[in-house]
Amino acid sequence: MGLPDLAARVRPVRVLPGPVPAGARPPGLRSTPRVILRDGAFEAPAVLDGSEAVRVENRSRQHNEAMLVPVRAGVTLADLDAFFADVDAGRRPDGSPFTGGPTGVVPLSPGRSALLATELPVGHYALVTWVRDLETGRMFAAHGMRALVTVVRG
Repeated sequence: MGLPDLAARVRPVRVLPGPVPAGARPPGLRSTPRVILRDGAFEAPAVLDGSEAVRVENRSRQHNEAMLVPVRAGVTLADLDAFFADVDAGRRPDGSPFTGGPTGVVPLSPGRSALLATELPVGHYALVTWVRDLETGRMFAAHGMRALVTVVRG
């Protein structure tokens, strides 16, 4: 019973942190889009393919998250800023720019990354964090850590 040749077929795999070295990616494989969390800002593409996985990397000094939340058509960064300023100040905003719940990556420790693989419907999204700065207690989103992203297919 069993697989008598199994030990001969097992090969060690060495996994290292960091990006895939140049030339190591198989030919024809597209690179994975990235969302990078920095102290106080997101680096993210303005357009994402809703059927493609996205790598989320936390390069900030503390734990943080990246949530994609659907927004009403025409929502601007100023609308997000006003909403998060109210929330940060403990006020209840008059209206919400959001039309649904969040999908994303829960707080990651600094230097960590995760792959977000989900089918997002086509539409407009806010890329936000609900996490507060551990030093000031203020919401990162109220200080400009937000972006608008359009999700498309193909």
